[in-house]
Amino acid sequence: MYPYKFIFNPKENENIDAYLENPNENECIIHGLIQDKDKSPIKSAVVRLSEKTETVENHLAYIITDDDGEFVYGPIDEKKKFIIKVWIEKAIVRDVVISPKS
Repeated sequence: MYPYKFIFNPKENENIDAYLENPNENECIIHGLIQDKDKSPIKSAVVRLSEKTETVENHLAYIITDDDGEFVYGPIDEKKKFIIKVWIEKAIVRDVVISPKS
């Protein structure tokens, strides 16, 4: 496995499509950092990871961010499409869709 770093800073109501490609392996991990608008890490945010198919969204895991606002999940199949949803203090903050490269 090779480390990759992605930083998502969407504006309000902005959608981000992220395409992951790993030519050397069939599995990888998702690692993220949740920050507030001042770029301070958010501890104890709830991250929901789901696999997205054409017809359904299959829940995989709930992950709680650590003291540095980070979370990690894996291994995942690089050929599948995933959705990440983040909740902070009971309010949904952001949805990030991670899709295989077409």
